[in-house]
Amino acid sequence: MGNARNNILLNPGPVNLSQAVKQAMNHEDVCHREIEFGELVQSINERLIKIYPSFDKF
Repeated sequence: MGNARNNILLNPGPVNLSQAVKQAMNHEDVCHREIEFGELVQSINERLIKIYPSFDKF
């Protein structure tokens, strides 16, 4: 993926992005069929359960 400054965001209005967001946009996409995607989703779910314990029941 190219430099984040070259990306076009198609949302209304000017948007100020933090440096962290710009850096995150500069990474390659993760395909939903790859192991890394499953690991990412699992990590997010584990963190959500810590914040919202009732989320574990779904």
